[in-house]
Amino acid sequence: MNCPNCQTQLSEGTQFCPSCGTKVNSEQENRPAVKYCPNCGNTLTNDAAFCQNCGVKIDNNVSAPQENMSQIIRDGAKKITENEFVKSAKNDIKNSQLIGAVKSKAKSTARNIKIADEGKKKRTKIIAIIAVSVIAVLLIVTNIHKCDECGDLYFGKKYNIRFFNASEEVCKDCYNDFYSWG
Repeated sequence: MNCPNCQTQLSEGTQFCPSCGTKVNSEQENRPAVKYCPNCGNTLTNDAAFCQNCGVKIDNNVSAPQENMSQIIRDGAKKITENEFVKSAKNDIKNSQLIGAVKSKAKSTARNIKIADEGKKKRTKIIAIIAVSVIAVLLIVTNIHKCDECGDLYFGKKYNIRFFNASEEVCKDCYNDFYSWG
């Protein structure tokens, strides 16, 4: 008995081919073997000498290499996705109310995030304006002084007058008056 896929000679009672792994049973002995092109993965007849798809020469003792199996799988997946039933099912899912509700909720959430982000920007601007205002007020308040000599309030630098172990903080006018005598 020979393997229906790779023609390796098998002993009686063998369930699987030790060369290619094909399941062997009495039903398969009468069926033609399925082979794949080692170049493009196209299905071949058992007696093919060349691939009818890409023209590569076929060695009848070799099955499709492992790297071409991914191409075979991709081709199969493509056939499934192009199937009319599958397309119809996809459209049904796309058009179902549940999917519509999920899409609506996703759009609503995205809109809320955008609004919250805009609100955050506005809050950030308001906080910045408040911070600048507080700093400005602090600068103004820390630069407003009462003159110890004349009692007036003034804005600006403090001037110190020292005489006999005493000192006073005065405005510029009182400072100039004090040091201009004489």
